[in-house]
Amino acid sequence: MDDCDVYDKFPNLKKWFNKLWVSETLGYNCGPCGTAPSKKGKYVVRPIYNLSGMSVGASIKKLKPNDFTKVKAGYFWCERFEGKHYSVDYEWTDDTQVGGWWTPVSCYQGTNYPINLSRFAEWIKVPNHLPKLPEKHRDLWKEIGYNKCRYINVEWINYNIIEVHLRKGNIYDYDQMIPVWSSWPDGVTTHYELNGYKYIKDYEDADEQLDDPREGFMVK
Repeated sequence: MDDCDVYDKFPNLKKWFNKLWVSETLGYNCGPCGTAPSKKGKYVVRPIYNLSGMSVGASIKKLKPNDFTKVKAGYFWCERFEGKHYSVDYEWTDDTQVGGWWTPVSCYQGTNYPINLSRFAEWIKVPNHLPKLPEKHRDLWKEIGYNKCRYINVEWINYNIIEVHLRKGNIYDYDQMIPVWSSWPDGVTTHYELNGYKYIKDYEDADEQLDDPREGFMVK
């Protein structure tokens, strides 16, 4: 399921699709169009809402105080975290004593291109890295489970949460997955197949917003 599929499925949880609200709730240095950071530096700028996925519209920009024109309407800026990018799926487990909690069930580490946050080079399964959700905001995490959402996907940069999805994110179970982009030259997929990879078709263009759509994955 995609974000657009679960948006109406969980009407009491729509605030989780508001990425600015998530960043503010987690205590990050951030703000909407019309505000500016207090310190000069590199920040992630992206839409407050994006149900099309693939990090469409997200970019890294240099901002400084009183920089009110570089973030357009409908977007926000947020402090930039550096480090390893993880995609972790969690499953809700009911518990009559503690009221239920989220158990991490799978994790992949992604490598993307800094100049294009929509474009990943590969995803590698890391079964030994299963971070627990932070105890802070425990009631909010529980609220998701109480509203009958069985799985969530959380994206981390090291130990900083940057995305929360009310669905699974790691839908395949392979050790390595390499996204295949439309711009790949002829013969590249054949090269991977000769080296033991299998092609899986999984087309994604973020509702026609990607100039270079993802055609699928080479998996192993």
